[in-house]
Amino acid sequence: MFEALRTFAALRTASSRLVLAGMIAVAAVSPFAAPAAADDGLPPPSAPHTAPRTAPNLPMLDAAKALGVSSSSVVTPSSVLFTDRDGTADDTYTVPVTEGVDYLVDGAVVKAGTYPGSGAVTVTARAKPGRVLAAGATAQWTLAFKGALEPAAPTISGVPAVGSTLTALPGIWVPDPDSLAYQWYRSGTAIAGATSAGYRLTDADLESTITVRVTGTASGYGTASAESAGVSVVPGPLFDDVGPGTAFFREINWMAAAGISRGWAETDGPRTYRAAQPVNRDQMAAFMYRLAGSPDFVPPAESPFGDVSTQHAFYKEIAWLSAAGISRGWTEPDGGRTFRPAEAVHRDQMAAFLYRHAGSPDFVPLAQPPFADVAPDHPFYREISWLWKSGVSRGWSEGNGTHTFRPSVSILRDQMAAFMYRYATRS
Repeated sequence: MFEALRTFAALRTASSRLVLAGMIAVAAVSPFAAPAAADDGLPPPSAPHTAPRTAPNLPMLDAAKALGVSSSSVVTPSSVLFTDRDGTADDTYTVPVTEGVDYLVDGAVVKAGTYPGSGAVTVTARAKPGRVLAAGATAQWTLAFKGALEPAAPTISGVPAVGSTLTALPGIWVPDPDSLAYQWYRSGTAIAGATSAGYRLTDADLESTITVRVTGTASGYGTASAESAGVSVVPGPLFDDVGPGTAFFREINWMAAAGISRGWAETDGPRTYRAAQPVNRDQMAAFMYRLAGSPDFVPPAESPFGDVSTQHAFYKEIAWLSAAGISRGWTEPDGGRTFRPAEAVHRDQMAAFLYRHAGSPDFVPLAQPPFADVAPDHPFYREISWLWKSGVSRGWSEGNGTHTFRPSVSILRDQMAAFMYRYATRS
């Protein structure tokens, strides 16, 4: 600080002396100075008009000398070099070597060399002690590096069934890309010609995994790519009453592809699923048995339930359900057990079936009920809580912000498909 004050004072003193000397020199040779008087005190006779005289060519005083500083002490900083390549890791700035100059970044002196560049970088030049920066010299350089294009993970919308069209959703990129390109893949292999945002599934895609890679380009930010998670392709509509626009289309088609539901063969030839019909308990037994992979099982010669004959269409499946501990049925007043195969399955019963099908996992019921209409003292509270925790059922969102499960409502066949699909594909 004291060194800077002394330099400033010297500069002011030298400047004052320079100005004063200049004024004296100019006065000595000025063409407008008063002429000397004649010896007799009378003005001289008029002289003819002539061009004004100019001041002699006097040497200029050197400012550095006036400061007492040699001209070699005045320094001019070399420029900082910025390299901002499109979307690469090669963005740099280079601090040069200049004798008598320090370069600072964020207030700290940095050595000469090349440094990685990111964000906004400002480099400032400062004269070292005993040196001064040349007047008008550039002493600061700033650049905001653009960085790389940041992609988002794309997602795939649409029903992954043969004949349906999938759509790639690129997500939010930073910054917005100037252009996007798409490439669809079938089990890791690029699909020829599938380079638009939409892709219609064909028979060749059946039972394969479909992904899409999105590549974006932004001026000044380069190019980046991201790939979606895969979706498994199921057969096209297997039931005449279930199309791509049907609720739970994917799940119902999965039920058919997995061999869990065969639907009904109508008299005119096509098969139907009857999505809006309730699921009966004997049908549920068949679904559960097939969901388990149709295990080898020899049904007992005597039925475990008094109301299920060994000749029943689903006797094997119902007997397996009992043997696996998935359904206990009802104990009647006479001590016998019944299954009530033609009754509709309620949603709370479905929760119990799936929980037991999973092996009755060790699960501590939630202290706060996930559903407003299922209290902790409900007979199947543990099972329903587990269903919610596993992501198998989220119930209904009510207008007051709560969710309900509607435990006593009969479950429909399309809802059953959704439950089983989520159950089978849960983490």
